[in-house]
Amino acid sequence: MSFMQEMESNSMETQQLHSSQKEAIKKITEFLGESNETDIDEWLVDLNNLFSIMKFKDETTILETMGKLTGSALRWYQENLRSFTNWNDAEKPLRDRFKEFTSDIKRCVGLSSDYIGLRPERFYIPQKLVKSFSDWKSNDRRFINEWQRQNRGLSMNELLEQAADGIIKEGIQLCEPIEAKWIADELLLLKNKSNEEIEKRVVSIYTRESFLYRLVNATLRENDLSKLYNLGAFCWLLFHCDCSSTFLSLGYAGKLYRGAQLDKDTIESYRQAIGLVKTWDAFSSTSKNRKKAETFGNTLFIISLAKSAKYRYSGMDISSLSLYPDEEE
Repeated sequence: MSFMQEMESNSMETQQLHSSQKEAIKKITEFLGESNETDIDEWLVDLNNLFSIMKFKDETTILETMGKLTGSALRWYQENLRSFTNWNDAEKPLRDRFKEFTSDIKRCVGLSSDYIGLRPERFYIPQKLVKSFSDWKSNDRRFINEWQRQNRGLSMNELLEQAADGIIKEGIQLCEPIEAKWIADELLLLKNKSNEEIEKRVVSIYTRESFLYRLVNATLRENDLSKLYNLGAFCWLLFHCDCSSTFLSLGYAGKLYRGAQLDKDTIESYRQAIGLVKTWDAFSSTSKNRKKAETFGNTLFIISLAKSAKYRYSGMDISSLSLYPDEEE
């Protein structure tokens, strides 16, 4: 696999986006004359979290999150609360109410009307040479290899049970018990299903906006063996999808892109690694859309995937399984 780097400064664009968010939000009726920019910042974070949680359709969690809205957005919610008897009643007016807000942000930064950006924590987390690369050794103790060494002979149902149990435990530790239980229940529903159904659902779960993909990739980057039981089974299930016959039709060979904000030392580490065989230990999301990958950071990784003699393809196009198909992951 070859890596090329293009250094592009996007700091001005990032500042412009931040500024345009505030200008756009001030056009919303509830924020007319609003001078407290802290309220605006908090509201932006809460609203983004709310829209992410919508994907789970967990009414209790959604309504709890709506209750945490701040400033003028909170007042808008309180004034309309009586008309929200359930989540279906609340979702459409909420989306419709703030549709102009999201459209204004896109226009302010000069993006096309069909632009949908990539999630920063999924597509832009830096991969440092020191911790994120590993020399290719068959006897190393990298996370997935070590879990497999300790857990040989488990049935698929046992794998799903261990994955579900571990995710619930991690969710409790992270104060995400409701989200964790939803994910665990989805995994347990896969018991006695076909391998194809299991693998497609595991990938789909991984694409969701949740604590799970962040935790999984942080664990793999750090090779945190203390989480071997809680996360090992899910990581193995996801890793196994890469060479499964289920995904032959989703095989991809071509160029992929990933942005990152790297410091000078990390960039130099990558330059020193040119010509060597290295791996990223985490599940590193990339996009086929270069324009979207370029919207963050000062570095663009251009990854060239050729057809693999062993697995037919060395990459998978999972956009059809993702809740965010426009990311072209």
